[in-house]
Amino acid sequence: MVSTTYAPRPDTYGPRIKHVPLHSHSEGENAIALAAASGLDLDQWQRDTLTAAMGTVLDNWAAPRVGILCPDQNDREHITLARELYELLLFSNRRIVHTAAEFKLARDAQRQLADILMGSNFLRGTVERVYTGNGEQRIEMKNGGVIHYVARTSRAARGHAADVLVFDHAEFLPEDAYAGALPILMHSGNSQLWMLGNAVDKQVHKHGHVFTKTRRTALTGRDPGLCWIEYSADDTRHPFNDPDRSRRGQLVIDQNDPEQWARANPGRILMDRLRAEQQAAPERQFLTRRLGIGFWPEEFEAAE
Repeated sequence: MVSTTYAPRPDTYGPRIKHVPLHSHSEGENAIALAAASGLDLDQWQRDTLTAAMGTVLDNWAAPRVGILCPDQNDREHITLARELYELLLFSNRRIVHTAAEFKLARDAQRQLADILMGSNFLRGTVERVYTGNGEQRIEMKNGGVIHYVARTSRAARGHAADVLVFDHAEFLPEDAYAGALPILMHSGNSQLWMLGNAVDKQVHKHGHVFTKTRRTALTGRDPGLCWIEYSADDTRHPFNDPDRSRRGQLVIDQNDPEQWARANPGRILMDRLRAEQQAAPERQFLTRRLGIGFWPEEFEAAE
């Protein structure tokens, strides 16, 4: 049971799309408790996501593949921090590779985890060393565990081996970088791949095909080992043969409705900030970045 004075923000609406493999137990509660003990506060949506994604069957992950779609600025990274703390602190000799779309984001991710570890009297003694040199970003634990941070290229993750592989900002995930990283999980007896990002706009995200395919697989139910959690507003559109010509192809929802904003943003974003963003951003950008409504590439559209 989690013991903390922090009051998690309730998840009023829950994810719009949720596909969770059957499991008999979840290690999510242990990850949540450890995060709380480490000073990492998790809101209800983050706790529920960890519980869903960390289900087990006979001590193996029910979901070897996890996909999370949630708009930016909802502290999506707290989920990966909790997952990484769990792997590094509760087990020995575990290996994690955390990939980011660019070097700065990889460095920021390392700094966040290092701040938690080194800022806690409880955890500082578990750390062997923090390496911050270019191309050598990693945190080594005294129990033999290690987490590497790399910017994504087709070769960046090669040479590593991992039990957990994280692709953050997965709307910026090139197919060759994804294919090049997968073999690092080959020798783990119980690996888990995490992919987190926002909706894809095919005009902006030329490397959005991997995340698109993962989402499409979840929607069709073709992969029983895939956990998919999506926070987004309803993207249903009026048919192109609608008797009202002005509605053809338009969203059924009212994109100006604050309830739709809240459905897509389970974090602690103030409504007036969302209203200001809507007024400043182009409509298509607001739909994608803030409401999680994608302009997804079709299956026949090849990646560049």
